[in-house]
Amino acid sequence: LNDTVEAKKKEIDDLNDKVETKKKEIDTLNDTVEDKNKEIDYLNDTVEAKNKEIDDLKDKVETKNQVIDDLKETVESKKKEINGFEQTFTELGQILTIKNQIIRDLEKAIFTKNQEIGNLKKTIEAKDQEIGDLNDTVETKNKEIGDLKNTIEDKNKEIDYLNDTVEANNKEIDHLNDTAEDNNKEIGDLKNT
Repeated sequence: LNDTVEAKKKEIDDLNDKVETKKKEIDTLNDTVEDKNKEIDYLNDTVEAKNKEIDDLKDKVETKNQVIDDLKETVESKKKEINGFEQTFTELGQILTIKNQIIRDLEKAIFTKNQEIGNLKKTIEAKDQEIGDLNDTVETKNKEIGDLKNTIEDKNKEIDYLNDTVEANNKEIDHLNDTAEDNNKEIGDLKNT
C-alpha cells in the first residue's frame, strides 16, 4: 500500500513538472505574440508614413500639372500674339523672332515639366508597391498571431487536463491514506486483542 502511495506521489510530481513545462511554453508563446504585435505596430506606422509620402507626391504632381496647364495657356497666348504681329506688323520681324524664341523656350519648359511628372508617377508606383508589400507582411504577421493564439489555447487545454489529472490523483492518494490509516488502526486493534 505504501508503494502505491509513493507511486502516486511520483506520478503527481511528474504531472506537476509537466504543468510547469507547459506554463513556461505558454509564457514563451505570450512573449512571441507580444513581439509580433510590436512588429505589426511598426509596420502599420511604416504604411502610414508611405501613404503620407504618396499624398505629398500626388500634391506635387497636381502642382506640376497646373504649371503645365499655365504654360500651355501662355504658349497659346504667345502664339496669338505672334499671329497678331505677323498680320499687323510685318515689318517687325525682329520682334517676331524674339516671340518665336519665347515659344521655343516655353515648349522646352513644358517638355521638362512633363519629364518631371513622369518621374513623379514612377515614384508613386514604387511607393504603391512598397505599401502593397507592407500590407502583405501585416497580413502574414496577423496570421502568425492567430496561429500562436490557437497554440496557446491548446496549451491551456492541456494544462486544464493535467490539473484535473493531478486533482484526481490527489483524491486517490487521500483515499489510499485513509485506507492505510484504517488498516493501521485494525492492526493496532488486533495487536491489543
